[in-house]
Amino acid sequence: MKYFGAWILSMAGVVFLCPAAAQASAEAFSIALSEEGQTITLPSPHADGFCGTEILFNHDGTIENAYGWLFDGVVAPDYGAFAECFEGRFRICEVQFHFAQVGHQAGQTMDVYVWDDLGNGSPGAVLAMVPEVELSAVATWPQTSRHDVEVAALVEGKWWVGYWGDWPGAQAGWFIGADEDGPGGCPRTNVAPGLGLPQGWEHPSILSSWASCRSLAIEVQGRNALPVGSVGDAARFAGGGLSLESRSGDCSEATVFKNHDGTVENAYGWIYNGVTPPDFGAFAECFQGDAEICEVQFFFSQIGGYSGQDLDVYVWEDSGVDSPGAVVAMLPGVEAGSVALWPNVSQHTYSISASVSDRWWVGYWGDWPDEEAGWFIAADETGPGGCSRTRVSPDSGFPTGWEHPSVVPSWESCRSLAIQVVATENTTDVLSTPLAAGGWTASPNPFRDSVVFERSDAGEVASKVSFETVSIVDVSGREIRRETLAAGQSHFQWDGTNEEGAPVPSGTYFVSWSGAAQMDARRIVKLP
Repeated sequence: MKYFGAWILSMAGVVFLCPAAAQASAEAFSIALSEEGQTITLPSPHADGFCGTEILFNHDGTIENAYGWLFDGVVAPDYGAFAECFEGRFRICEVQFHFAQVGHQAGQTMDVYVWDDLGNGSPGAVLAMVPEVELSAVATWPQTSRHDVEVAALVEGKWWVGYWGDWPGAQAGWFIGADEDGPGGCPRTNVAPGLGLPQGWEHPSILSSWASCRSLAIEVQGRNALPVGSVGDAARFAGGGLSLESRSGDCSEATVFKNHDGTVENAYGWIYNGVTPPDFGAFAECFQGDAEICEVQFFFSQIGGYSGQDLDVYVWEDSGVDSPGAVVAMLPGVEAGSVALWPNVSQHTYSISASVSDRWWVGYWGDWPDEEAGWFIAADETGPGGCSRTRVSPDSGFPTGWEHPSVVPSWESCRSLAIQVVATENTTDVLSTPLAAGGWTASPNPFRDSVVFERSDAGEVASKVSFETVSIVDVSGREIRRETLAAGQSHFQWDGTNEEGAPVPSGTYFVSWSGAAQMDARRIVKLP
């Protein structure tokens, strides 16, 4: 029992009373089980793969000691806790502790914590907590036993994992294994007030009996994950040039509109506060022409976060400022179905009817506000380019609204998104359908740096005319570039400049070819 700050110990009927005038040291409230440093080899880190097969730990596979606070060294809610730090983007699913006891386990519980970093080398705000965890039988020293606790948390940067044993004013239920000769980690213990030591999170070496501590026997199971945080989170993961199958839809005599080059090198997604109803966190790709849409196709991938989330599928008209405008058609709350695990991608097809003309946009919004992403949209980072957009949520640290994905530094290589549209083209469209004397195509369209016009019937035209004229005009009808092509010339490349060689602004332009008293026209779009 405790007597005025001293301790009474009883042995063989003899009572020894520490003088009340003597101050009890912090050592009286803490124990090191092996002053002589007995070495215990730990079993291989455990990973059953239920949420990941990667294990993080700082020990060297052996423990030479075990530490614990007891009596007044343990004060609710977390004085007497122990923690170890880790770094990196990680999805935690389980925390593993190696404990030992000396005969005092008697139904005590512990609280398991995941903290962010305070910035001064100690645990900060609580990111996740599992309270009142009951342990199975803890091994008796010099043996140790591993105890696994399921904890779900997404972390990045520097973060901490640990526990607090719930036995204030009593003997310690168990002790945490300690590595005293390994490469070292960042062990910490939360020192209670009134022990004659600095209060708060400190290295265990603040106690002389724990001075040799290099790291604690705490392990974290999970897998490398995507960036996470509190507001406006953006995620990406690198790929290896995955090839997409060329697939058309079920529409009769339909065309597949797409801007990607048939491969995807990455995938993007917003998570947590980057996803806000009704459509912040959405992705879109633009297309051109008069058409009747019958089907939209997305290529998605996931890393284990899919749990039945829905998506809203959109068709928008163009706003006139290179972004989606008014909604033309929408499919709310549709299921994604089975989504492939990265590095694989899966195609997800949705029937939707919409009449579109000129420039229009197709995309989706994933319904997981304040949560981990259900899936990610595949991205082409090496192709000719399209007109990708994402709707950035307020207070995310980025300009709010529709922006090119490159507004997020980790998405700066985006050329286009793996979004396809199956539609029947209307024959009156000057962009999509050649006129009688036509045969010209423009690729890529939309474009950024240059566009190539190519004729498939150059030989036939050459037998009728000695030259053709190519005229490029802006939306006001002002001619900005004119070229004369020789008879039989099959292609012409425009670098997006005017007659003076200066780059023209992004926007819509009309290109006409005239010869043999006939004319063929196309609408093209120059991207920013």
